[in-house]
Amino acid sequence: MTARNHSDIVALTEALYRADLARMQGLLVQEARLRADLGALEVRRHSDQDMAKDHLVGYRAAGADLLWQRWVGQSKARLNADLARLLGRKGQVASEMRRSFGKYQAATQIAAEEARRVTQRRDAAQMVQLEGLARLRRLQAL
Repeated sequence: MTARNHSDIVALTEALYRADLARMQGLLVQEARLRADLGALEVRRHSDQDMAKDHLVGYRAAGADLLWQRWVGQSKARLNADLARLLGRKGQVASEMRRSFGKYQAATQIAAEEARRVTQRRDAAQMVQLEGLARLRRLQAL
């Protein structure tokens, strides 16, 4: 392989890793939003429970308190289900991200090793040329 091919592979594996990283960042934003929504729902549920008993009489008579509790329960269940699905996807993306990072690291190391070998071969060729020139000068000096 040529140095150009190695740099192309490094660029490709880096792009794939960065794409996985971007997907993970998007999932982290979604996770934070879901957790914030769950927290806000829990705060509202507790604040409504702390409401003065005399305010609740009308709500209880109309059955609104039961509707509210059912809505809170359904909303919490939906948010938790969404969070569970997201955490599953996050695990998959984390696995893909580790794999793509490993490929990127391997490609980088291979490219660096090949560059080192090219430099060694070039230096060896230059040394042979210098030795040849030195022999010619010695012969000319005779």
